[in-house]
Amino acid sequence: MAINKNSIAFYLDTLKGFRLQIAGLLLSLLAVGFLSAYPIVFIKKTIDSAVGGQPVETIIYFGSVYFLLHIFNAFFGRWFEYYSNYTSNVISHSLRCRLFDHLQHLRMKYYDSKDKTSFLFGFIEDNSITASSFLQPLAFLGRSVLTFIFGFYYMWDIDRGITLILLPVGLLVTSTVILSGKQIEKRQHALLAAKENLWQIFSEFMHGIKEIKGNRKEPFALGRIRVASDGLKTADIRSYAFQSLTQGVNQFFFMGIIAFIMVYGAVRVKLGLLSIGGLSAIMMYNGLLVDPMIDFFSLYQRMKSQLINIDRIRALFAYETEKDTPGLEFSGVRDTVVFKDLAFAYPETSRNILDGFNLSIKHGEKIALVGKSGQGKTTLAKLLCRFYEPAAGSILIDGRDINEYTPQSLRGKIGVVYQDFFLFKGTILDNLTFGNPGATEKQISEVVRIAGLEGMISRLPNGLRTDIGENGVRISGGEKQRIGIARALLRDVDLLILDEAVANLDSLVTADILENIHGHLQEKTIIFVMHKLTTIINMPRIILLDGGRLAADGKHTELVAGNPLYREMYDRQFSTFEIPGAVKES
Repeated sequence: MAINKNSIAFYLDTLKGFRLQIAGLLLSLLAVGFLSAYPIVFIKKTIDSAVGGQPVETIIYFGSVYFLLHIFNAFFGRWFEYYSNYTSNVISHSLRCRLFDHLQHLRMKYYDSKDKTSFLFGFIEDNSITASSFLQPLAFLGRSVLTFIFGFYYMWDIDRGITLILLPVGLLVTSTVILSGKQIEKRQHALLAAKENLWQIFSEFMHGIKEIKGNRKEPFALGRIRVASDGLKTADIRSYAFQSLTQGVNQFFFMGIIAFIMVYGAVRVKLGLLSIGGLSAIMMYNGLLVDPMIDFFSLYQRMKSQLINIDRIRALFAYETEKDTPGLEFSGVRDTVVFKDLAFAYPETSRNILDGFNLSIKHGEKIALVGKSGQGKTTLAKLLCRFYEPAAGSILIDGRDINEYTPQSLRGKIGVVYQDFFLFKGTILDNLTFGNPGATEKQISEVVRIAGLEGMISRLPNGLRTDIGENGVRISGGEKQRIGIARALLRDVDLLILDEAVANLDSLVTADILENIHGHLQEKTIIFVMHKLTTIINMPRIILLDGGRLAADGKHTELVAGNPLYREMYDRQFSTFEIPGAVKES
């Protein structure tokens, strides 16, 4: 059985945390295995007592013992099934939580190379299959193997010749099982790939439902789903067909051996070499021993398939997380933030987004980062939060490299509002307090006012407790951005980065918000990442990026006069605005 040793090690390591539950299961299985085999002894004794002319009392005694043992067997069997389900759910719960915690602490570069839908599919599909399969080998070991051992012992005690007939059949079936392993694994890989493909296409279309409707592409989307679903259907049929075929072949062997033992045993009874009770017991033991062989084959097929899921889960846990990164606790910005000779390229790309970038920011400064798209403005924010590590150079806060701090503590003092930020399903209040659940009403009212949310909230029937739907689907883009700004302001951060956080707002609202931020956050270091140069003309310091480097540093008037690139960008944007009073009379 070619099994990945790392997957087995992961399997055993997962079970270590549930020693007591596993011990309870094994004890239950020991009782079930014994009580499945031992009562058959009393069938032989009951039948032989009747045939041999024993008193009725003896027959009743043996029959009563057999009945009593079966009551115990039924009790332990039901207890095992309940306790197995209970333990499986406990392991499943633990594994789900471990997996999610691990996923959310993976480094961003891992997410860049993977489709988020694949994560969701793996979390649901792999985890559910893996958790349910963890106890299957134990169940087989306890119930089937122990039953086989006990049954073989008692059958051997009755007639050794008949018992030995089962051995070559067992070897033949085992060989068939092992030879089928590669085909099972191949078909399971195809089945998982087909499931993941259908899940990805379905998820993509659900996220893009507005585009599908707006472009009248419903037939196209349905066609893609049909093709993916047909692929899943075919893969599932092929997988099931192969397993059914191999199971049918082995069942043929089993039924043949049962028929042979029945005829052979009857001949031995005829010759006086075996009692009728002994033949009856052997036939029952034969069925008892055949069942574990069938169970072994079915278990092998299931585990061969499920070890693929286990290996996928194990592979995720093998990736290093941010929690594995040692470091100091970051207490905040006191003096300066310095970007020194910074270079960076995103994974899977060759072009440097940043290339020798240098910048020093004093604590409490308000600066604007501007430049054409793709010059590294957003990248600077991501590097500052340690979502990524620079390829060269360093970022220093108060003279210390940020790599010396843990990512979690660093982000605790740095707030970022991205242009494409996410709102969670729930109320406005839920989203505002997401980063600061203990915020007071006074603090909430203050950030609501600064972000210009007062008018919006006053118009809503439930105010702050209005449900905004998944990712704020029930409010406008501008309202979403203001909630995002307020959420960041509500956190106790020393450095705030607003990355195109006002892109969906008109110029008047933007000016009011920026004025509020300047007036009420004088002690905070704030970096504005902007494309609209007309909104930052009064900014005390503007940083222009070009080619991944600092191209200019100064006030608006200085840059317009002294930097051709900035002047060109400003003129192009300014020309799109209507100058008051410039409309001609008709």
